[in-house]
Amino acid sequence: MFVLNHIISHIPVWSIRKFFYKLCGMKIGKKSRILMGVYVYAPWKITIGDGTYINEYCILDGRGGLDIKNNVSLSIKTTILTGTHDSKSDIFKFKSSPVTLEDNTWTGVGSTILPGVVLKRKSILAAGSVMINNRKFECEENMIYSGVPAVKICSRHLENNYNLGDWKPFLR
Repeated sequence: MFVLNHIISHIPVWSIRKFFYKLCGMKIGKKSRILMGVYVYAPWKITIGDGTYINEYCILDGRGGLDIKNNVSLSIKTTILTGTHDSKSDIFKFKSSPVTLEDNTWTGVGSTILPGVVLKRKSILAAGSVMINNRKFECEENMIYSGVPAVKICSRHLENNYNLGDWKPFLR
């Protein structure tokens, strides 16, 4: 992972980075882009759909399984974690749970998604927010979530799906 995160992720040409990510087992859809400086853990457990953009300095943790669907936008410094430690364990036991970001979702700058979360279609996680997996709370489609922990603040009012994928940054 050192080579992937400290050398490959800083190559300024997307097609070369994409080759190495795929070589490591990551599944990447058409017209998707992972910009420079993204940290990736367990790439063989990460699936990225079509037209998805992952901006600089994001962290993608695939240890528990990470499924990012189509036309998703991860803003700079978004962190997605699928693994953690059991707080009740006297041996600091590792545990993991998959994370899914459904179609047309968007995460704001510096947001964090913790293990077990499903960010539903057309939803937004606001900048600096933390979405946790809470059995009493289930994310709904087409909503905006904000806060620590994130709560529903309003509807997004997005009627149609949008298609990302036309942006082609050359040296990012």
